Amino acid sequence: MSLKSKAELQLTNTKLLDLSTEIDLLRRQAIDKEAQLRKQKKEETSLQEDIRQKGFAIHEKDNMIGEKEKKIYALKRRLKSSRSSSSCLITKSKS
Repeated sequence: MSLKSKAELQLTNTKLLDLSTEIDLLRRQAIDKEAQLRKQKKEETSLQEDIRQKGFAIHEKDNMIGEKEKKIYALKRRLKSSRSSSSCLITKSKS
């Protein structure tokens, strides 16, 4: 084997070793990214569940507020009508 052939062989082996190291690094990065993606998907699912639960709670509270507003409106109407009828009675009795 000539000197040139040995040098070429050594250069080829070095490149092969470098490529092997790079492939291992890329594999580790891919595994890390997959783990990161799984973690993010799990967190996303958890956040979506929180959003769903809070939306449900908001809906329930909104319904409760609506019912209370209806009661308040009805009481105000009843109070207004009773005041007007009692004021009519008072003015009639003064006459």
